[in-house]
Amino acid sequence: MFYKNKTLKMPYRIPALVETENATTGNKELIFFGDKRYCGMDIGYGSSASAFGSTNNDYYRIDIVSKRSTDGGKTWGEETVVKQGTATCGY
Repeated sequence: MFYKNKTLKMPYRIPALVETENATTGNKELIFFGDKRYCGMDIGYGSSASAFGSTNNDYYRIDIVSKRSTDGGKTWGEETVVKQGTATCGY
């Protein structure tokens, strides 16, 4: 659902999935929310960004993101940033 590039190790954590019904079409819609963790690990793991080859200040940032499916999960729209985090382990 999130990975277009299978070699990219970008973890999405703390998933939440909401199912709703479109009032106009009656189709089931799914909305996925999760933490997008640029660091590739849990918060507070203690490793430096440079240990993973990153010099990007966004390394420690965690964004809350969502994706929406209007066909019951068969296909998914583009990722949307609900809340952009800071570079200090969180949002």
